[in-house]
Amino acid sequence: MIVSECHGTTRPTRRTIGLAACVLLVLGATVGCTQEQRKFQIGERVALGGVVYTVHDAQWQSELDAGGLHPRTPQHRFLLVHLTVSNSGNKGATVPLLNLVDASGADHLELSDGQGVPEWLGVLRPVNPTESKVGRIVFDVPVASYLLRVTDGGEQEVEKTALVALPQVPKGGPMDSPLLNEPKTTQP
Repeated sequence: MIVSECHGTTRPTRRTIGLAACVLLVLGATVGCTQEQRKFQIGERVALGGVVYTVHDAQWQSELDAGGLHPRTPQHRFLLVHLTVSNSGNKGATVPLLNLVDASGADHLELSDGQGVPEWLGVLRPVNPTESKVGRIVFDVPVASYLLRVTDGGEQEVEKTALVALPQVPKGGPMDSPLLNEPKTTQP
């Protein structure tokens, strides 16, 4: 900085202003970027802070048993995801409704109606410290490959998320069977 002879004040030089502008650009670009989410496979343990997810399998269904009279039918297909959510932290956590991410990056929110879903986790999912909840969540989406976005349930600015790959049912494969994370066996 140069001291002005006229007023005894300091004023920044062009070099200092340019350096400050570069620093602000770099900081602005860093703040605007989102952290790349780590991808996991079915069966892998996904730890996000104190919340731990394990997706066991995913199953496509053309309808759900609504308890008698009429089966529940989807707009597209039901995708049931069987998972365990554990709290390894020292305070309670609430697991929000989760999202699927399709190939174009669009989000598909989990359904809040679990009628006909066996072992449905529910809409309100508090998980106390050292507690685990096992159950299923449901989506109504076209048949495709998706990523399940799981979260620690934190505030949006500091929320930790990860993605779990859910494979599409193989062409010609049965639509109403689980997609397990284990090798297929062939029968003689």
